[in-house]
Parts: sequence; structure tokens; C-alpha cells
Amino acid sequence: MGLVVPPIVVVLWCYQFGEAILYFVADDHALYEQFAQRYSDCAVSAPVAPAVSQVGCIIRHSTHPPLVLLTFQGGAPRDPAGTALSLFRGMTPVAPPYVVTDSPLAGWRLAGGATQPVLTACEAHVLVDVRQVAPDFLVEYLVSATLAAQPGVIVVHAASLCIGGAGVVLVAPSHGGKTTTALHLAARGHALLGDEAAIIRLATNELLPFRRAVSPRCGPRTPELQVVLDQHKGRHIRPVEPGDTVPLQLTALFPQTPAHPARLRAAFFLCGFAARPSLTPCQFTLQDAELCDWLASNDFAYTSWGLAPARRALRLLALKQILAPLPCWRLHVGAPGETVELIEQTMEGRGC
Repeated sequence: MGLVVPPIVVVLWCYQFGEAILYFVADDHALYEQFAQRYSDCAVSAPVAPAVSQVGCIIRHSTHPPLVLLTFQGGAPRDPAGTALSLFRGMTPVAPPYVVTDSPLAGWRLAGGATQPVLTACEAHVLVDVRQVAPDFLVEYLVSATLAAQPGVIVVHAASLCIGGAGVVLVAPSHGGKTTTALHLAARGHALLGDEAAIIRLATNELLPFRRAVSPRCGPRTPELQVVLDQHKGRHIRPVEPGDTVPLQLTALFPQTPAHPARLRAAFFLCGFAARPSLTPCQFTLQDAELCDWLASNDFAYTSWGLAPARRALRLLALKQILAPLPCWRLHVGAPGETVELIEQTMEGRGC
């Protein structure tokens, strides 16, 4: 039985991620809404300048069977099946280990669990079984594909800010406090470029904005951040309370501090929690496996670094060239107010 595909409604949406533009058209308005909810701060107007790198995709849904066909018009991932691997964690009920294998059909590759595929891909075409993925899988797949198409940038798992004109990254494992710390710094007037993935332009060592919506977690908050969240309550249908997971756009939270590229000047590695915050100077080296794992551990970093060992090794060497000369600290996170004051004083002491 062939795919039953409804006619597509042509509505072009464009988003900038790093140095590339993603544009797509889809026959399901829900995908537009998912992008808007998570990435409206990254939306740009069409048409885009011809000189800008572009990734384009046409997205069609079928009902019998329930599949989604992605057809890239430009900027297709080098390995469309492999690009999905890092996204399967938490986004599919299919049991790991996740693998990429050759399909019985020549030219097609399968990605999924060891016994059950989730998608198949061939050149510019990707066919996804939507019964086997989370609702936001397609959004994150397209963003990951756009980031992976940019050899001139490196993506790391970190929050990124501009503090006194200097670019700063906060690196930590998941749930290590980087988003909370970054939001408290932004509430004090510093520009928050992104809370989950930091994009570094290799030619200039600049941090580029990657402003995904945030969901503040419950916990202690400084008066400055609480005021920001209270002001946002009135503009949101649902209340913003501790523990609420409503995605909040950074531009709406901090309209007075627009995001612009900033030269990376310092790195803080968040190494746990303590009664009082403290800093220990350190130097980034490739021998520190823990810090290297943190930098590459989220989906965007993992995907953009690629699966090939040689490419990942080159990414690590590039990262060493960027971070090794910079002042770096291991930071034990304490109370939010004391922690952000310590970061500010440290940057001020560096002349920032």
C-alpha cells in the first residue's frame, strides 16, 4: 500500500541557528506551533540573503501509515540516519542500544533500536515513524541537522552569556545548575545568549546567540529573578510558579538585554553544589575526561560533532585551542545570589 499524503499548504518559516538559516514548509500546523513555542526568538524574516548558509526542508505527513517524510531541498545532513541517534534518548519508546544499519533497500539506512527501526533515510529523504518518537522529535532533528551543517562553528553543552562585554560559558552536566545560574545572571542585566547549547564561531572565537525557550525549575530565587518572572505572569495564559514547565521566551523575559555575538573570554565549570559558592582556577586540557564529556553531552553538541571518531577528535582539538588560553574556573554553586555575585566579581577582576 502506498503512502496517503495530503496536499501541502505552503507556509515558509525561517529560523537562524548559528550561522545558518533553516527554512521549511509543512502540511501540519502543529509543527509550526512547536517551533514557535521553543524557538520563536530565533525566527527570521524571509527571504534570506543568498550568502547565508541555508538548510531547507519540505515536510509531509501520511495518515495510512502514520509516517512523516522529510525532503531536504538543501543542506541535507551528511548522515541523515546517524543524525537522529543522539535524539533517541528520551524521545522514543524503542529500547536501546540505538544503532544505524543498512536497509534491505539499496541506498537506504535504518536508525533505531537493535530490533526495531524508528526512521529510514536515503540521501535527501528521511522517513520517520511518528508512532515511535516524541512530539518534538522533528523540531529537534531539524535544528540538529542545521547545526551539524556548519563546519565553521562548534556547539558545546553550556549556557552562554555576555557579561560586561565579554563572552562567558557556564559548563555543567545535566541538572548541574547552569540554566538557573544563567537566568539569575540575566536578571541582573547580563545578556543571556542561550542556556542549553553554546555556539562558538571558530574563526573569531565568538559566542553566537542560540535562544531556546527556558523552563525555570523550582528552587531558591533572587528578588531580581522573581520580579522578572512575576512580570511575565501577566502576559502568559498559565501561571509561572516554581516547578512550572511552561517554556518562556528569553526575549520576553529580558527585553532590555538583546543578544549579540560576544568574544569568548572565560569559562566556568560547575562542579556541584555547596553551602557557599567557591572558585578554583583550572586549565582546560583534553586529559580531563569529565570536562570533555560535559562539553559534548547534550544532543546538539553530540550531533554537530558527528559520529565519525576522526571528526570528533578534530572538534575536541578545536575546542582545546579555544579554551586552553582562557581563564577557567571550577565553580561550586551555592545560593543563587552569592553565586552570581562571585561570577560578577571574578569577571570584574579580569577587567571585564
